[in-house]
Amino acid sequence: MKKRTKFNVLAAIVLSLIMSTGIAAALVNYRPATNVSIYIVAEEADERINNYIVAEEADERINNYTVAEEADEKTSNIIRLEIVLGTDLLEFVPEIPHSEYYAGVIAYYADSSLDVLSHLDVTWRSSDTNVFEVGINGAVRPTGSGIAVMTAAYDGVIAEKEITVIEASITRISTWPEELIMLVDAAGEIRYMPEVFVLAHTQGGNIHDITASHLLEFRSNDTNMIHPLEIEIYSTGNVSENQYTRSSARTHGETMLVASLESRGPRGRNLSTRLPVYVLGTENISEIIIDADFEILAGFGGTIQTFALLDNGMHIDITRLASWDTDNARVLSIMSGFIQEANPGDVTVTATFEGVSGSVSLRVESP
Repeated sequence: MKKRTKFNVLAAIVLSLIMSTGIAAALVNYRPATNVSIYIVAEEADERINNYIVAEEADERINNYTVAEEADEKTSNIIRLEIVLGTDLLEFVPEIPHSEYYAGVIAYYADSSLDVLSHLDVTWRSSDTNVFEVGINGAVRPTGSGIAVMTAAYDGVIAEKEITVIEASITRISTWPEELIMLVDAAGEIRYMPEVFVLAHTQGGNIHDITASHLLEFRSNDTNMIHPLEIEIYSTGNVSENQYTRSSARTHGETMLVASLESRGPRGRNLSTRLPVYVLGTENISEIIIDADFEILAGFGGTIQTFALLDNGMHIDITRLASWDTDNARVLSIMSGFIQEANPGDVTVTATFEGVSGSVSLRVESP
């Protein structure tokens, strides 16, 4: 019965197109031609073109209708939903009130296929917001210890998942990376500094990013070398080239940066970690090394990692900070280390950082 309805709709679409172009009238008034002329040939050619256009438009409208109908049919054939969270046991950490977990939803269809639904298409709900809250994007934020049910609804189908939240204490904090290398130029301005993350470890073995926590404080063992406020600014946001304009390094050498967290847990004690800091000058760059130990295929992207080797044996990743150049832009085009365009051929790539350059010969292969 459903196929009959579909046929009738398609027939109506084609008929409406034919009527709208005047072809029906041409068919009713048709008479065999007695004389063949250029005019008639041109008119027949126009009519054939029009027929082709009408048929093409009809096919497109039919295909669109079929796709929409199949999509509607698939949506109506959802047999169940599944909430995916990764764990049924969440942690509420008083020092991290905005810690979040992210949930997803899988839809299972009658034809045994499945699909991951968009977070924004799902309606989320928590049975007890004193245990956890859930946002429109599926972000789950623990608010206290207890047990509550998470509900996800889509197209009339509902899934539920029981969630347990326990209150956890931070046992220690650490930093990533475990040591910090800074490069400053002759004027004392920072030319290189990676982003620093401060991590909290709980008794349950979980790790939380607390870099942006307002309870976190930084201090330097040597304020003549590093200004702690400047380090805090770098450590609580994404480092970009625009942030390399103000100096926080006074002299070169080694020092220690201390990150402290005011604890609000049952132990009621402050936690701290030490981050070794090495302040070096840009004149300590001895060599630029381009990693060419991988295959580059035409039509594919990728990142060419580049490092600055320092005279003390350390190295730093300058892939995004280096300026890039090639001797044949038709073969390879690079920006911030990312391959934008690649075509078969040989090319020499050059990366420059703080006046020091390194080059490597590469070959782009056909896929």
